[in-house]
Amino acid sequence: MSYKILSIGAHNDECEYCNGGLAYYLQKAGCELLFVNPACIWHKKDIDEETKAHYAAQEKAAAEVLGARKLVIGDRDGQLLSPTTEMTVELEKIILDFDPDIILIHWPQDVHLEHRMVAKLSYEALSIAYVHGAHFKEVYAFESGINQTCDFFRPDFMVDIEEAMPTIEKSMLCFDQNTAHGPALYKEKAIQAAARGMQNRMNYAEGYKFIKYPSGSD
Repeated sequence: MSYKILSIGAHNDECEYCNGGLAYYLQKAGCELLFVNPACIWHKKDIDEETKAHYAAQEKAAAEVLGARKLVIGDRDGQLLSPTTEMTVELEKIILDFDPDIILIHWPQDVHLEHRMVAKLSYEALSIAYVHGAHFKEVYAFESGINQTCDFFRPDFMVDIEEAMPTIEKSMLCFDQNTAHGPALYKEKAIQAAARGMQNRMNYAEGYKFIKYPSGSD
């Protein structure tokens, strides 16, 4: 049986950065991965269509390095994520259509406004999708960057990601954007993963929290 894994990360580099190590192992195990980003505002004035296409290609490539497909939803030309009812319905439809077994989302305590918004958006969409027939059994929260989630995040468990680090670096280096600079992303990821690793006698680790236990209940 091949499991389906859905990761919902606010921005275009979020899933690769936050759970790239876990994604690496899941893909190796034969799982099907889908990354969804609802808050990918361009954050750059007068960006032309050629540059937009170039950035979109980087986003797709970064996900593909980890064996995932990527969907970017929402208005990329706006100023800030607007988590409307329509966006909740759109995300719910993605959940129902993909029908994942395991879902990864943001932890709601985070200094980044859009991370908090997407955590809430994800939880609402998951709750509605479950009522409407979604079959997921497990939901976990990941942590974002060092200056974002870490002060509020005490992992329930860790994943040893040392083997995955070269692949994570390759994925991060796909990005060369004003809000996602590959070398800086990987440097921060390596520092954060090393810090988490030190807490568990590992060289590099990712931390996760339980949102929904794999018990089969709601």
